[in-house]
Amino acid sequence: MGHIHEALKKAGIVGEGKRNQSPPDGSTSTIDVEQVNRRSGTARDLLGVLPQTVLNAVTPERRLELIEIASENLFNEAQLRPDPRLVAFSQPRSLACEQYRVLRTKLIHAAQKDSVQVIVITSASIEEGKTTTSINLAQIMAQNKDSRTLLIEADLRRAQICQKLGLNARLPRGLTGVLRGQCEPEDAIIKLEPYRLYILPVENHPDNPAELLTSRQMGQVLNKLRAYFDFILIDTPPLIPVTDPNVVINLADGFILVIRANVTPYRLVESALSRIGSGNVLGVVLNGADTIAPAGYSYYYRYAERDRDK
Repeated sequence: MGHIHEALKKAGIVGEGKRNQSPPDGSTSTIDVEQVNRRSGTARDLLGVLPQTVLNAVTPERRLELIEIASENLFNEAQLRPDPRLVAFSQPRSLACEQYRVLRTKLIHAAQKDSVQVIVITSASIEEGKTTTSINLAQIMAQNKDSRTLLIEADLRRAQICQKLGLNARLPRGLTGVLRGQCEPEDAIIKLEPYRLYILPVENHPDNPAELLTSRQMGQVLNKLRAYFDFILIDTPPLIPVTDPNVVINLADGFILVIRANVTPYRLVESALSRIGSGNVLGVVLNGADTIAPAGYSYYYRYAERDRDK
């Protein structure tokens, strides 16, 4: 049997025989397994084979499971060489990771209170650590087994997520192709195992990044992905000097501003915020700060570390 058929079996859509049992909604549509096996393993082909009555019975979570298995977009930790600054991978028990967990808790509360789901992570200018922050936060968010997290690489000018992860595999599909209408977002999403982290990467650097990010397609893609994921983090270009991140921020539920301590001028931050307003700021990450843990924190940190060992 082919990979697609195995995915269908895992999701409970087909059985061992040539024809499946009745779909979960009680209808009588059937699937020709031989037809499924003749198809290629893309999400578009797979969903094209399934009858609409079956699709209606498949929850977004189960449909995403079909897509990721059939597309073979799985990468394991042996295929990664994360940058040491990605502490969520290299130092998961560090004090820095605890700070990301604090931020995760705040975002979960914001989601429960204000329906925050799509979050832009940006900075005033370049070299402030927004991409490193995006990856670290996304990985910490992905550790929450009660939710699904997607990281979208939307800095089309300086895409660095795969580079920072040390993922050298050639990616034939990505956000550029999705925004051009060349593929569906489900076809381009990859998953890192065992980290439970989903990423929509950039496969190439387009000549018209601003036009793609500000296109109607970007909003349509985000609306579609909201049905699949509990949290969507978007790594966008800096706010200065370009303006296209403003459009993406308007499509999101809020944004996090990354500031590099002792580097980013206050006036630059003020100028960046004046462009988009501060009404939907979810928080500020002070990156590279040389701080001393408050009294009693070392005890709390050791206690939390022991608790995770249980």
